[in-house]
Amino acid sequence: MTFNADLYLLLCRENVQTFTRKIAMVNDFDSSFGYRNLRIHKSAICEPLQGENAWSYAEKLKLAISSIRDHMFSEFIFCDDAKLNEIEENIWIARNIRHAMEIGELFLVYQPIVDINTRAILGAEALCRWVSAERGIISPLKFITIAEDIGFINELGYQIIKTAMGEFRHFSQRASLKD
Repeated sequence: MTFNADLYLLLCRENVQTFTRKIAMVNDFDSSFGYRNLRIHKSAICEPLQGENAWSYAEKLKLAISSIRDHMFSEFIFCDDAKLNEIEENIWIARNIRHAMEIGELFLVYQPIVDINTRAILGAEALCRWVSAERGIISPLKFITIAEDIGFINELGYQIIKTAMGEFRHFSQRASLKD
């Protein structure tokens, strides 16, 4: 079934290993098409058909294909529901992180830096956190990595530094501290 000019959905009714071996032959362009530097990426979603229509599989396929760049040298990418959910979550984070920063869903918490000998507080480390109105707590391990991947990390870092400096100024005025 063709969904657009470069996206096809093939449903397998046979053994998956046999099917993938057959489909792997498509990358032999020297003998079939003669194009150079052209590679077909294939994603396999292995699950029993459960009455879903082909369009629902196409949506899963699009999500699986969106992770191709992480697997550039793989012949196949196998996706289960957990992997598809992870891909969908990563796409959601990438699309929403800027808006989250604009509406204040990203905020800072501070980890004290303590001298272990004197137990004196020497400073604090600013840690960025995200609580989404739609999805709840978003792990910094996820959103920081995605911010790096999409080229948003510098803007995010600038906003974190700007916020931390403003909050430090406010804290120091309230506590009569000197920098």
